[in-house]
Amino acid sequence: MGTDAPAEVEILWAKYVGHRTSELRNELITLYAPLVRFVVGRLGIPPTLIGC
Repeated sequence: MGTDAPAEVEILWAKYVGHRTSELRNELITLYAPLVRFVVGRLGIPPTLIGC
């Protein structure tokens, strides 16, 4: 993602809604993985329970 990341994410979501390909899904998963790990860590869930 570049300097205009929010717009790029919005475009990626729009593409995914329109096409629902596994490649676009994987891009979204990769994009949001750090956020998910952060939230799971804040909830105190051990990483071994979620397959990290």
